[in-house]
Amino acid sequence: MRVIKSQLLIFALAAPFGAFATYYGMYLGLFGYDLRSLAIIMLFSGGTFLFVATAHILPEIMHTSGQLSWIETGVNAFGCILPIFIQVPHGH
Repeated sequence: MRVIKSQLLIFALAAPFGAFATYYGMYLGLFGYDLRSLAIIMLFSGGTFLFVATAHILPEIMHTSGQLSWIETGVNAFGCILPIFIQVPHGH
């Protein structure tokens, strides 16, 4: 139980640590505050979210039915690709 609590604490501290590291990295000029840097940071953040969501859902689907159907695979792939097609033009 002690190992689980320590790993949970490390996981819970990862997001605030990452936020402070990003802020101070930009403040110190380690990486710039330009559109390209922000796009890379957002790309990494979105990819991490998709990975966690998929890694959470797939074992549950595999456990209940044994394997993914073509429809489930297609819906999952469509959900991952959908943000490319719903981009709204905007300026910064």
